[in-house]
Amino acid sequence: MRELRGTTDRLDTVVDTADPFLDAAKPVLADLRPFAAHLDEALPELRAATKPLDPVTDALLPYLPDVAAFTVQTRSLLSLQDANSGILRAAVPISSHFPPPTLGPNNGIKPITVPGAR
Repeated sequence: MRELRGTTDRLDTVVDTADPFLDAAKPVLADLRPFAAHLDEALPELRAATKPLDPVTDALLPYLPDVAAFTVQTRSLLSLQDANSGILRAAVPISSHFPPPTLGPNNGIKPITVPGAR
């Protein structure tokens, strides 16, 4: 229990911080009540549709920290803006297996021939 003291000490701050969000969420959640009545009817179909994903989920569980890190590190890779303003980014794959072509006539890329042309 002593190991949890740091977490429990901060819990009051977390609840106070979440209070405005929860107040704003109440009307939205109240609007969902008519839909929630029909969720039980949809669950058997949902379970049947997601059952084939169980092996994939089981295989992915040991790698969740890696997936989380990948998601956090690459979420802005193709973003069109950053903290300052709009920005254009490009993802350029470079690898030793596929060196980038050089400019000029001897760039290692064969020209596309037109049928019947000489």
